[in-house]
Amino acid sequence: MNLLINTIRRLVRRSGFDVVHYNPLKPLLLRHQIDLVLDVGANEGQSYFLFRESGYEGQIVSFDPNPKVFAGLQQMRGDNWDRQMLALSSSSGEAEFFATDETGWSGLHRPLSKPTVERFKVRTERLDKIWTWNARSAFLKIDTEGHDLEVVRGATGVLDKISLIMVEAVLDRRYEGE
Repeated sequence: MNLLINTIRRLVRRSGFDVVHYNPLKPLLLRHQIDLVLDVGANEGQSYFLFRESGYEGQIVSFDPNPKVFAGLQQMRGDNWDRQMLALSSSSGEAEFFATDETGWSGLHRPLSKPTVERFKVRTERLDKIWTWNARSAFLKIDTEGHDLEVVRGATGVLDKISLIMVEAVLDRRYEGE
C-alpha cells in the first residue's frame, strides 16, 4: 500500500500538489471537545490506533468479550487505555457468543455466511450501569456485528454524556436477529 501511495504522491507532486492522509475524526474530536472514547467491539485494537493517529490523547476504554481476542488486547502497549472483557448490551447478565475463524465476524449474533467454530457464554452489561467516568463529552464507537442497537439501548441513562456515536452500518443482513 505504501508503494502505491508513494507512487501517486510523486505523480501528483510533479503537478505542484501534494497528497496527505486525511483523518475525518480529528475535527470531530476537537469540535465536540471529546474527553473519553468508548470503543465497543474493540477486536484487535484497531480503533485505539485510529484515535491516537487522529491526535486524541485522552482516555480510551475498549470493550471486547472474546477471551482470545481480549488476551491479545491486554498484551498491547498503549497510553491511557483501559480494556474490559465484557459485551455491552441492553441488559446485564450473560449471553451466548458465536466465535468464527475471523474475529471481525464474531459476536452475540450467529453469522449467516461464516461458520461458528466455537460458542461460549460472555458477561453482558448496560453501559449506563457501569458508567464511572468523569467525562463531559464522550465518543461512543460501536462495532458489535449486529448488536449495535442493543448497545445504544443499554446507554440510555448516559446519552447526555455522549456527544458522538459511530456505528458500523451494513446494507445487507449478515447476522441472525440483527
